[in-house]
Amino acid sequence: MQPLDPTDPERIGRYRLTHRLGAGGMGRVYLGRTAAGRKVVVKVILPQYAGDAEFRGRFAREAAAAARVGGFHTAPVVDADPDGDPPWIVSAFIPGPSLHEVLAGRGPLPHGALRVLAVGLAEGLEAIHGAGLTHRDLKPANVLMASDGPRVIDFGIARPSGDSSGLTRTGATLGTPLYMSPEQMDALEVGPASDMFSLGTVLAHAAVGRNPFDAPTLAGIVRNLIGPPPGIPREVPAQVRAVIARCWEHDPALRPAPHEVAEVVGDVDPEVDWPVFGDGPAGGAGTAAGSAGGAPSAPGTPPRPPSGAPSAAPAGPPPGRAPWGAPAGTPSGGIPAYRTGAAAYGVSSGGAGAHAPAGPASRVPEPEEALRSESAVFDRLRREGDHGAALAGYERLLPRLRESLGPDHPRALELRSRIAACREDAGDHRGALEEYRALLPDQAAVLGADHPDTLGTRFQIAYQLGELDDHEAALAAYRTVLPDLARVLGPDHGHTLTARENTTDHLSALGDHRGAMEEHRRLLGDRLRVHGPDHPATLAARRDVAVSLGDLGDEAASLAEHRRLLPDRTRVLGPDHPDTLTTRFEIVQRLGSLGDLGSAVWEALLLLPDLTRVLGAGDPRALALRLEIARLHRLQGNASAAGSTLESLAADLERLPGGRGVDSLRTRVRVESQVLREWTLPRGPRGGPRPYPS
Repeated sequence: MQPLDPTDPERIGRYRLTHRLGAGGMGRVYLGRTAAGRKVVVKVILPQYAGDAEFRGRFAREAAAAARVGGFHTAPVVDADPDGDPPWIVSAFIPGPSLHEVLAGRGPLPHGALRVLAVGLAEGLEAIHGAGLTHRDLKPANVLMASDGPRVIDFGIARPSGDSSGLTRTGATLGTPLYMSPEQMDALEVGPASDMFSLGTVLAHAAVGRNPFDAPTLAGIVRNLIGPPPGIPREVPAQVRAVIARCWEHDPALRPAPHEVAEVVGDVDPEVDWPVFGDGPAGGAGTAAGSAGGAPSAPGTPPRPPSGAPSAAPAGPPPGRAPWGAPAGTPSGGIPAYRTGAAAYGVSSGGAGAHAPAGPASRVPEPEEALRSESAVFDRLRREGDHGAALAGYERLLPRLRESLGPDHPRALELRSRIAACREDAGDHRGALEEYRALLPDQAAVLGADHPDTLGTRFQIAYQLGELDDHEAALAAYRTVLPDLARVLGPDHGHTLTARENTTDHLSALGDHRGAMEEHRRLLGDRLRVHGPDHPATLAARRDVAVSLGDLGDEAASLAEHRRLLPDRTRVLGPDHPDTLTTRFEIVQRLGSLGDLGSAVWEALLLLPDLTRVLGAGDPRALALRLEIARLHRLQGNASAAGSTLESLAADLERLPGGRGVDSLRTRVRVESQVLREWTLPRGPRGGPRPYPS
C-alpha cells in the first residue's frame, strides 16, 4: 500500500481514495472509503481501454454478472459505473495476505489449513459459477487468506460461461499459464470445469510449495499441462489428493463440481484449522478483490540487499574478459553478474544472488505472479540462447513493470539493463550501447553514481565501444570508470582487475605495445597475489604477457612463455578446455613466425581434430586454424596443399551466416588466395616480356 500520487484522483464516484493498492494490465487499484468510513477497493480502468466502446459494453455486462456473485468465500462487488470517465468497479475490502505471499514466505500449508482451503475455494467457485461466470484465472495471487477462511478475488477476466469474448485484447491469452487448464491453453471454449482444473493446481501448489507444472520454458509448461498429470506426493492428505487427481482429468466432463469437493474432503472447522496468516502487507492493508495485478510482498519479509551487491571476496573474471553482467558459468566464463531479470522479481534464475530492493522509489506493490512468471520465462529463453524471443519478451514486459512500480523504480532499471544485455547477446553491440547510454543517467539519479549497478553500466558502455572497434573511445571510458571502481569496490575486486585488463587490450590495439606489456606484467603480479598461481584469471594474465612479447617482436620469448603456460593450463583446465586449445594455436603461430614451418604444420595438424571436436567445425577458431595451415603450406612452397585447403575453407565459410568473425575470415581467405595466386604466377626473365599482356 502506497500513498496517492499527485496524478491520482482524490475521489471516484461516491468513494474517497486514500492509498494505492496495485496496478495491472487493465487498471489501477485503490483503497477507498465510503461516506460512512467503510473501507472498499476501487479498480479504475486505464484510459486506453476506457475509450473503447466495445470494451465498455463488455465491462458493463461483466460487472453486472460479478455483482450477482455472493457466498462467504468471495470478495463481493458492491458498486460499479461502466459509463464513468473512466469506468470503475468497487469490491469489499478484505484484509489479509494472498496465498501466493503465504507460500512464498512460509512454504506449504499445514494439512488442516489445506483442507479448509480446498472446501473454501470450492464454495467460492460454486458462487461464481452459480452467477453464470467462469473465473478463468484462479491462482494463489487471486486467493486472499482472510481471518475466517480463503476468499476468491479478482473478477477482472471472469466472464459468462461459454462467452468467447473478454476484456483482453484480441489474440491475448486469458489467464496465467501455470494455472491454466489444457483446454484454456489450447484456446478452446472453456467453462466452469476449467476453473476446477486450476483449483487442483492451486491445491497442489499449496500442499507441496511449488507448482507441479512448472518448467524451464513456456513450451515446457505447455507440454506438462497437456501431458499426463504429475504425481501427487503421498504426504498430501488423502482427501485433498483425491480432489486434485479428479480436478486434473483432461476430459472436463470427468472433473468434479464444486459441491463434490466438500463431499470428498468432509466438514472443516476454520476456527481450529485455519491459522492467522497476518493482516497483509503495509500494516494491515491487505490485497483485496479486483487487485488487477498488484501482488505486494509477503508480510514479514526481511529487507532485501541491493541488487548485485558484490561479495566480500573479490571475484576474478575468467579468461575471455566477458562484459560486466554476463551470465556466470557461460562457456566464455563471464564474470559474476549482478542479479537482474528474474532475480529482480524474486524468481530464481539459476543461482544464488541478491534481489533488488523495494527501495524508497517504490510507488506501488509488486506486479502479480503472472509478471514474475513471465520474467522467469524470458530469462530461461535467454539462458537457452533464444535471444530474439527473450528480447521481445523483456520489451513487452517493461511497460507493464513501469506501470506497476513506476518508471524509476530500481527493478524497472534492472529490466532495462537486462534488455541491453540481451541485445549484446544477440550481437547487436550498437543497440546495446544505446540502451546502456540511455540507462546510465537514470541509474545515477535513482541509485547514485557509486551504486554497483551504475558502475556496471559505465563498464558496459566501455565494453560495447571496444566490441565496435572504437578503441580510443573505449580506452577513454575505461580510464574514466577505473578510479571509481577501485574506490568503491576496491583495487583487487574482479571487476576492477577486468577493467584494467580491457584497458590494456585497447592500448595494444592502438599500437602502444610497450605500455600494454608493462601493464600486463603489473596485472600478472596482482593476479598472483589475489588469486594464486593456478586460478584461471592468473593463467589468462600469463597468456597476455606472452602475447605482448610477440607484439613487441620478441617471438622467441613469446613462444617460450606459451610453452611454459601450456602444461599448467592442461593440468588446471583440462586438455580440451578452449583456453588450453587456444594456447596450442598460439604456439603454432609463433613457430610459423620464427620460420620453423615444419614444426608449425605438424603442431597445427595435431591440433585441428581436437579443436574441431571440442568447438565444432564452424567455430571461428577452427576455421582460423585451417587458414593458418593454408598459409604455412604456402610458406613451405606446397602450393597444391595450400590451394586445396583454401578452396575447402572458402566453401565452408560461404555456408555460414555472416558476422564479424565470419566476415573477417572470408576477407582473410580472399587475401591469402590472392597471395597464393600471385606467388604461383609464371615469371619471365628480368627485363623480358610480361607473362600476360596488359
